Parts: sequence; C-alpha cells; structure tokens
Amino acid sequence: MNEPTSIGYGTLLRITWLLAWRGTLINLVLGVAVGAPIGIIFALAGAPIRDWLQPVAVAAGTLIAVFVGGPLLVRMMLRKRFRGFRLLISREP
Repeated sequence: MNEPTSIGYGTLLRITWLLAWRGTLINLVLGVAVGAPIGIIFALAGAPIRDWLQPVAVAAGTLIAVFVGGPLLVRMMLRKRFRGFRLLISREP
C-alpha cells in the first residue's frame, strides 16, 4: 500500500468540513430524537424540571454523541468518496 507523502491544506479543509457539518447534523437529529420524547413525557406528567436535570441531560447527550453519533460519523466519512482521494483505515502488521 502506498504511504501518503503529504496532505494539502485543501484536503484537510474538506475532511474538517465533512466532520463539522455531518457531525452537527447527526447530533442534532439524535438530540431531537432522544430529547423531545423525554421533554414531552415530563410536560404531560406535569413534572417540574429540577436544577439537577440539566447537567444530567448534558452528560447523557455527550455520551450519546460520542458513542452513537461518533461511530456513525466515522462510518460516513470512510464511505465518502472525495474528489481525488478517499480515507482508509489499514491495520499495521
């Protein structure tokens, strides 16, 4: 397999842009899919939102983003065919 010699700034920007916009989109969808039902349940139950709930929700959202959104993002990135290059993962012997 050919080893890369150098990666240009334009290539790095394309990869960064893919990570930024797709990561934002994936985590937005996950946040709405998980957060909306919980908010609706709290509202229908008439339960007040306590002060301790916000840090718990932020921690849970972060875990979901890392362990669900992250792998989805990496899979999308590896399947993407950029103009002139493609990202691959190779195991070292």
